[in-house]
Amino acid sequence: MSGVFVLAAILTPLAAPAELMLNQGSLRPPLTLGIVRELVNTPSLRRITLAATLGSILMGQFFSSFTLVFSGVADSPLMRALFYTLNGALVVIIQLPVSQVVERSLLRGSSVQSVLVAGVCILGLSMPLFAARSGTIGVVLVCCGVVLFSLGETVFTPILNVAFANATEGRPVVESMNMRQITSAAGESIGVWAGLSLLVSLTAHQFDILYWVGLFTLAAMTLLTLIPRLWRTNNASIALRVSNGDDRRSADGEDRHRVHR
Repeated sequence: MSGVFVLAAILTPLAAPAELMLNQGSLRPPLTLGIVRELVNTPSLRRITLAATLGSILMGQFFSSFTLVFSGVADSPLMRALFYTLNGALVVIIQLPVSQVVERSLLRGSSVQSVLVAGVCILGLSMPLFAARSGTIGVVLVCCGVVLFSLGETVFTPILNVAFANATEGRPVVESMNMRQITSAAGESIGVWAGLSLLVSLTAHQFDILYWVGLFTLAAMTLLTLIPRLWRTNNASIALRVSNGDDRRSADGEDRHRVHR
């Protein structure tokens, strides 16, 4: 199967009409040290990169650790398939209403960063539910985890592009998308590796609960990315109150001066 993809990658450029190919002036390297340097050194991008990478690690669980969980809690292939179907159906059904709620939240003044962090935290809240054992209770808990995970997915995935586009405003769109792809690829790769190796090792020693608690903790860490914004908002609020107080004192002084005259 891998050979088929390699063959397609070789033949597609050869078979595509010349007028459909990008000219050299429009080509940009998908990954450069400059892009990676900006992701690390620019404060706003660094906060988004942290949240996006941790969120992608959680998203990577769907392709790795969830498979092991589904097989562990349900013996029936039909029941295991139901877990995947539940996720797919929920994402389709709730994506539009969730997007509308997110849009209203942004219009009310919420930042894109806070919405991104909210999506990661919802994903994180679902993780402990996947520590369930086999049996009816285990199936119910995993179903609840899938529902919560699907909700987090509908918040996190769409806002990711917006977050990088806003943070790289003024730059070519391709660069912001490259930044987004770098963080997603790195995060999901780490997530898949952890789900297929770290979880297996911990489960063999009956410590699998530590894995899910660890993922929950990673999600909670994204709240730290909101501290600079909260600090700026608090300082702006204090400055506004001080300014209003000075204005009132100045107005009172003028009133007293007029009365004295």
